[in-house]
Amino acid sequence: MTGTRLFRWVGSKQHLVPRLVPMIRGQLAAGGGRLVSLFYGSGALEQAAAPGESQVAAEANADLLCVYEQVARDPEKLFHALEQLEASVGRSRAAFLAVRTLDPEDLASTARAARFLWLSAMSFNGLWRVNRAGRHNVPADPARLQKPWPFATREALMAASASIQRVRFRTDWREAAESARPGDVIISDPPYVGGFDAYTAQRFGTAEHHALSTVLADLVRKGCAVIAFNSPQARPLYAYWARVQDTTRSGRISSDGSGRQRVRELIAFAGLRSFRRAA
Repeated sequence: MTGTRLFRWVGSKQHLVPRLVPMIRGQLAAGGGRLVSLFYGSGALEQAAAPGESQVAAEANADLLCVYEQVARDPEKLFHALEQLEASVGRSRAAFLAVRTLDPEDLASTARAARFLWLSAMSFNGLWRVNRAGRHNVPADPARLQKPWPFATREALMAASASIQRVRFRTDWREAAESARPGDVIISDPPYVGGFDAYTAQRFGTAEHHALSTVLADLVRKGCAVIAFNSPQARPLYAYWARVQDTTRSGRISSDGSGRQRVRELIAFAGLRSFRRAA
């Protein structure tokens, strides 16, 4: 998956790959451990840091997890399903609504994965948002409806397959954390405090953030290295056990592209054998 993008994902850490990948690779080499991702998302940072290596990852979004399962199992079949979906529905807001209305629970796994890729490509700002019932509810992006092929290519899916096969997915971040061993590098990128948390029907609230911080601190004491992301509001949860740095990224969730502001976020580092400024 290095250098490829299978879908658009708000919150991707692609912008931090040049800064953090050398640090993560150095830590993995020094500690002899694995990469453990508690909130995998697009996996941009994880796959750039340890391409093709054994990883443990948690992903709570059932539709996204289905995509990864199908990419690992049969990327060619998934690409054909995406082609068939595109050919059968056409390009219009009505077609978009028809695909969005499909109940993913009623679809075969390959069709469900293709639906995710199709909707992600066509949704406004690439946002994947669901309601409390777990149903996607982002409107169509008129500009994306006009693009010839805004989806992952066959080559990208094939290239991603071998790497994804090396990732052992869990559905809950706690399960991934429990599997961590001394020497592992933990990446934690949860829905941010005070930010968007509608990637799944189960929202990530204050209690979950406190529990996550406690678990991460315990993992550092266990002998793991931790790199954690969150909003500046979460600083008190991390500052007592980690070194915290501020950084910014582009703001994508806005109806006015010209008015988007840089978004502030924090990166917390703990347990690293060699710490270098990364933000």
